[in-house]
Amino acid sequence: MTNSSTRDRNAQSVRSLSTRLRSHMALYGYLPADAPMLERAELFLSRAGDQILHRLFTFERYGIQLALRPEFTTPALHRYMQAADQGHVARWQFSGTIFEDDPASNRIDYERLSIGAELIGLGTDAEARLGADAEIIAMATHGARAAGVDSVRVVIGDVQLTRKLIASFELDPRTQNFLLRHVYALGDPALGKNYVLDQYDAFLIADGTLVNASDAVNPAANSQIQDILNSLLDATERGMTMGGRSQEDISRRLLRKYRYAAQRDQIVHVLDVLAEWIQMGGPYSQALAAIRSFTPLIERGSDQIKAMAALVDTLECYDVDAQAIEIQPGLIRDWDYYTGIVFELYAGAARHIAGGGRYDELARLIGSDREIPAVGFVYYVDALQRAISGVGDEGVRVFTLCSAQINTAEAVRWAQTLREREVAVRLLPSAAVACDLTLTPGGALRYDGTDYAPEQADMLAAALKRVSQ
Repeated sequence: MTNSSTRDRNAQSVRSLSTRLRSHMALYGYLPADAPMLERAELFLSRAGDQILHRLFTFERYGIQLALRPEFTTPALHRYMQAADQGHVARWQFSGTIFEDDPASNRIDYERLSIGAELIGLGTDAEARLGADAEIIAMATHGARAAGVDSVRVVIGDVQLTRKLIASFELDPRTQNFLLRHVYALGDPALGKNYVLDQYDAFLIADGTLVNASDAVNPAANSQIQDILNSLLDATERGMTMGGRSQEDISRRLLRKYRYAAQRDQIVHVLDVLAEWIQMGGPYSQALAAIRSFTPLIERGSDQIKAMAALVDTLECYDVDAQAIEIQPGLIRDWDYYTGIVFELYAGAARHIAGGGRYDELARLIGSDREIPAVGFVYYVDALQRAISGVGDEGVRVFTLCSAQINTAEAVRWAQTLREREVAVRLLPSAAVACDLTLTPGGALRYDGTDYAPEQADMLAAALKRVSQ
């Protein structure tokens, strides 16, 4: 097969997959929508942090910094914000090309197909959030199955639970955000707690709290801090300066270091608690029981824990099997982005095929004066395509009908008969390939060891359709 024909077949397969997914989302009332290919870069930069900043394709035109869209969620919410009536509920599905650079890769396939949906504006109360979250997760799950994935595993987390756990230690907001951004490292054997502590020291150096790394690891810092302060007080009384610095500068730096030394022990403790927290993941019933008994969250996180249980109950109403649901407290997507439930879908044990969650605060980041309730997801089309087996080029099972050249006319009549009954058939003149259907000398069509006469065409079509489903 030539490279050209391979590309054609791949393109057909992608179109077929896209059609199936879009048709499925339409069943839930999600209408096709579009977003500009070009947007002002600030729209993405205002919400994204490093995850988007280093992956944007940007250029300047008439003094305006523009970017090729890297995703659909932000443009969708921006479109909603610009609508005259922001009280309506938008159920939108998106399908199209997005552009993403990867500075760490030498690949040049910068564009890829993105398919997903956004549910925006559906209430602010707990019941409305629950209904929206369940609808999005169920639609994404059943869509993957409709596309041909045999086994879909649903992994759910909740950003608010982790936020409340960290908030229980009453750290300053910047330190809380730092820990949120580095929770992922605690679950990575190649990184771990020491990596996070090193990053914390670098964070403080950049903030000016520390002057250099040796300040952070000096074992005598804690024991000597009081002696240094006493010396400073003595020097102040004599009107002296130390090293050309004013007494105020020296005092400020020492006090910063003293606060750091006191807080660093607390940070170590918090990291130990977080490491325990993210290890609680597993099958739904088992993980939920562990979370309910986790002391630091028994009081603060009770509402979120109840909501998670209610979410799974609702998903079961959607025929999502609870046995296929896992809870991962440390599930990380984007702390600048998601604000509540987050989820990921896997085909089998490891292939990551979709992900999404709730992002109520994103509207403020891109210019709104209020939060807007919103939840959505995206399919990772390349991974989803690899997870699907047995799907024909046009999204349906295509049966091969083989015959000798002397029976061509009869084969054509049979093919047309089946096509009229919505069975996809392709004709091949030789039996030198694997054939699903074979024309017999008597004019019957043989399938799976059974011969079907022309008057049995309906019976044959029904049998073939059962295989296609």
